[in-house]
Amino acid sequence: EFVKGLYKFLKVLFGYAHKRQYTKKDIFESVTAPPDPRHIGEIRAYSTEELASMEERLQGTNVIISFYIALNTGMRESEIFGLQWSDVDFEAKKIKIHKQLLFQDKKWCFCPLKTKNAYRSVNITDSFCEYLKSLKEQQAKNKVFYEDGYKRNFVTDRLVRNKEKLLEITDFINVKPNGEMLTTNSIKFMANVMKNELNIPFKFHNLRHTFATVLAESGISPKYVQETLGHAKLEFTLRYYTHITEKM
Repeated sequence: EFVKGLYKFLKVLFGYAHKRQYTKKDIFESVTAPPDPRHIGEIRAYSTEELASMEERLQGTNVIISFYIALNTGMRESEIFGLQWSDVDFEAKKIKIHKQLLFQDKKWCFCPLKTKNAYRSVNITDSFCEYLKSLKEQQAKNKVFYEDGYKRNFVTDRLVRNKEKLLEITDFINVKPNGEMLTTNSIKFMANVMKNELNIPFKFHNLRHTFATVLAESGISPKYVQETLGHAKLEFTLRYYTHITEKM
């Protein structure tokens, strides 16, 4: 990130110098930009056996919801924990992604997504749609059971710049049985369990890699996968197809 930031700064600096005729040419026209650090390194997709072990271990825990969502949508962790039931269209079988949940200034906030491509709708399968319906019904029963003891969740809305406001969110998808909201902090529990009990090196983002790899292996077009993942550039998506070729 530091190298990329430095490159952008120097590019603007030398471009300005050339425009003002302080230099004879813009030397940065011939300088290759550093690769995006978010898209460097090995793609780690979990095997069927590893996923089965993870699913079995996480059954009955609060984090199984985020695990299933990641595997079935390829969403980023901050997008997953910001999901509300109002974002799910059961009739169209789609999930609308238009915000993320981040911890800023010692509080949980709804924040804009980083790029315009990240704003998207993701198609979901019939079976996953049924899972979400059952989950919603169970949460409704929990709310009745806990009555006044059902937790109230508050989040700071920062979706509009300079118009911060506190919201009570009553329909988070990722909640404990008592209604308490779950956040990305719960991923630490997931990673510890996978490593210490299952001996599986775990990163939540690898569930996104796994989802994308399955799509690529199924012959789904790169453009569709790009739109589903919310990638800013197609070249990021094509890494999954290269990854498959290298495994052959």
